[in-house]
Amino acid sequence: MPYVTLDANGNVTGIFATPQPGVSQDIPDNDPRIAAFQASQVPPPSCQLWQLQAVMTSAQWTALTNAVAAYSGANAAAVQSFFSHPGNVIPADSTTVQQLGQAIGVTSAQIASLIQQAAGVAIP
Repeated sequence: MPYVTLDANGNVTGIFATPQPGVSQDIPDNDPRIAAFQASQVPPPSCQLWQLQAVMTSAQWTALTNAVAAYSGANAAAVQSFFSHPGNVIPADSTTVQQLGQAIGVTSAQIASLIQQAAGVAIP
């Protein structure tokens, strides 16, 4: 059984092999709170722009390129500059990417899936 620290809502905030003085308790290995905590520690997938282009349809890529060109948010120049470099890395949890996805009719789940697929693309 691992030793864990819990927040006020009973969510796991740390996992330890040994008891931590005054702050930990043991819970079963299969407690769903352990899996939830471990999942929260995994960074979101990311990919480079060229990888994303490789998994998008040509229509999606064209729509994304047009959405970037039309983007008028507070940091529009930075976004447009960022998207002009194929080697730049895009995290799946980027709010800008989410906004651009919405602009081209792609859901957050679809964006996450595309980035996950793209992360596995390699040059042969």
